[in-house]
Amino acid sequence: MFGNRKILYAAGLLIGVAYCTLSFLQGVAFTADSPGYIAFAPVRSAGYPLYLASFGVTMAVRLQPVLYVAALAVLWREMSVILGGVVWPSIFAVLCLINPEVNSYHSVVMTESLFMSVCMLGMASALRFLHKPSPGAAILTSVFTGLSAIVRPSAYALLPILLLMVLFRWQVLERRRTAFLAAALLPAVILCAGERIGTQAYHGAAATKACLHSPAKGFPNQ
Repeated sequence: MFGNRKILYAAGLLIGVAYCTLSFLQGVAFTADSPGYIAFAPVRSAGYPLYLASFGVTMAVRLQPVLYVAALAVLWREMSVILGGVVWPSIFAVLCLINPEVNSYHSVVMTESLFMSVCMLGMASALRFLHKPSPGAAILTSVFTGLSAIVRPSAYALLPILLLMVLFRWQVLERRRTAFLAAALLPAVILCAGERIGTQAYHGAAATKACLHSPAKGFPNQ
């Protein structure tokens, strides 16, 4: 559509690099809730504290805009395949990149940036499944949905979408329906159950009582 799609890809890559560089320059920021994630407080689900512990706080925050740009690129690709063009997906991507509210979270020790990235990967996988159902797309959608839930518990509300996704393509799946239901549901259920079991084992009774306390209680600002 633009004559040479490689030019568009190169421009997108340069924009992504510039975006990440600008995010790096902001440094690492903390809020009142940040220490609770770093120390894995009982009120927190294990996903984000595990991410921070795996890379170290500074590197984990540095990676957040990189993961966001990579996830947005994957979503852009799936949107361009379904829509048969790159204009609207590109407009969508630019709007995501210039959103000041979204950009304010990439340099902060909070779940928002990583959560958005994982959710976009889940959306991209769901679009791929709806466009051309496959076990791989179903599994990826389930995995990313499960990861979003263990990073930020509000994503438990997304779990029913996995069932709806399969039901939407029910007629096409025919005799493979049971297998597709398992592929779409089991990975997310296993991830969520594993996180709950692991958190319970780590914190014991405190993990079940945490909901009675303020998330930031006992953690000073940084």
